[in-house]
Amino acid sequence: MANLIEIEINKFSTVYQIIKEEEPPVELDAEIMVKKLLERGVKPYDAITKSSPILSQVLISNLNKMEDLFSDVNRGQDFNNSHQILEQERQIFIYRLALINSWGIATLDEISSHSQQVYSFMDDWIVDAVAQENYLMQ
Repeated sequence: MANLIEIEINKFSTVYQIIKEEEPPVELDAEIMVKKLLERGVKPYDAITKSSPILSQVLISNLNKMEDLFSDVNRGQDFNNSHQILEQERQIFIYRLALINSWGIATLDEISSHSQQVYSFMDDWIVDAVAQENYLMQ
């Protein structure tokens, strides 16, 4: 999912560079942040709340950085065509992040459900195997 977010970040950054003829002053990032959060022990998925703490933190961080970027862009500028294009790209970026979030949560929920089924099956199998082994040892 971090890769999908990075693709969207790159799309937005490219449009920003074309319009403003400079790099965005705020660095948007997903992959490095995901790695750092995983290293800190943040859960990738919480089956009880059906949410992804990592995905939530990455999205919130990038959306906050996007707001910072646009507060800088809005300062002292009139609303010209380039600003309208950037605003439209920002809205597209936010929409796509929401889609990635929804898709990611649905995928993680499905994976979690299947893993629980496999775990349950394996747990029963282990109990049966141990019982059979104990019976044969008698």
